[in-house]
Amino acid sequence: MIDKYDDLPSVKDYLIKYSLIAKKSFGQNFLTNLEITDRIAKSIPDISEKTIIEIGAGPGSLTRAILKNNPKKLIAIEIDETALQIQSEIKNKYKDKLEIINKDALNITLQDLKEFSKNTPVHICGNLPYNISVPLLINWLHIIYDTIKADKSSFINGMTLMFQKEVSTRILSTPESAKNKKDYSRLSILSNWLCKTNKLFDLPPSCFTPAPKIVSTVMQFIPYDNILFDEEYNTDILKLEHLIKILFSNRRKMIRGILRNFDWAKVKISPTKRPEDLTIKELCELSTYI
Repeated sequence: MIDKYDDLPSVKDYLIKYSLIAKKSFGQNFLTNLEITDRIAKSIPDISEKTIIEIGAGPGSLTRAILKNNPKKLIAIEIDETALQIQSEIKNKYKDKLEIINKDALNITLQDLKEFSKNTPVHICGNLPYNISVPLLINWLHIIYDTIKADKSSFINGMTLMFQKEVSTRILSTPESAKNKKDYSRLSILSNWLCKTNKLFDLPPSCFTPAPKIVSTVMQFIPYDNILFDEEYNTDILKLEHLIKILFSNRRKMIRGILRNFDWAKVKISPTKRPEDLTIKELCELSTYI
């Protein structure tokens, strides 16, 4: 049983010392099970060669687990002023190995990430606030797309992120695997078009303070060296998203009834298919010729 990683106070002691309470407005549930944070940190490939960007560092349980595993550098992003006091104590011990950024993760740009990375591969990690986990992921997927297009590779080398289990189900969903067809969505398509996705493990509510009412899932994303089907279709992400929005708002209709003026002779896709049955490759093909 892991009680703490270093000679600093335990996470629970810090919560008491600073009267840090999880705020609903920040979507906070603090991960206090150190067995789990250690497992997450150890799952990051080649951690010593990477700059780790931790989103929502909070009271520092994952922060300290990552530092114990010796990253090249750790950038901790945190918006909560009270949690920043705990992070400052951790920095006093780990010095230049840890940098703390007081910023809303939703406002972190491509330029910010490049500045943080200092030309080293980046791995994004975090117990994401439930209420903004999907917008955060979509933003990073856009950055991965943009950097691959511009530089032939993405400096975001991977992401290890925690979501509500229902969100992870959507991420992993395919037309063949989806028990609920509504799970197959823009989130599934963009995630698996740009990254190899993998479910690592589920977490019960008891791992958190306060305990949420839902199960959480840790997911890992490894960007592809080349965007899938790019040589064939050179798909534009904005056009693909626009097409998905049009099609999936009518997911039970045949696609010929949605795209009425389209010349179906241009593609090898049956016009009697429904949007929820279209593969990522077929969507890329359609978005190119539409």
